[in-house]
Amino acid sequence: MISLSTCEAEYVAALVYVIIEEQLENIFTKPLQEDRYIWLRDRLGMDLIGEQ
Repeated sequence: MISLSTCEAEYVAALVYVIIEEQLENIFTKPLQEDRYIWLRDRLGMDLIGEQ
């Protein structure tokens, strides 16, 4: 067990592995095929303007 001081505890972060196919920032940073774009868009809860 590791003991952390109050100052050290402020900088503890959790790292979570996310497979590349589920990384939502891809929608903003990479050219995607339409089906991949729609899947990521839906994961973000976004809709097209005017789409009901």
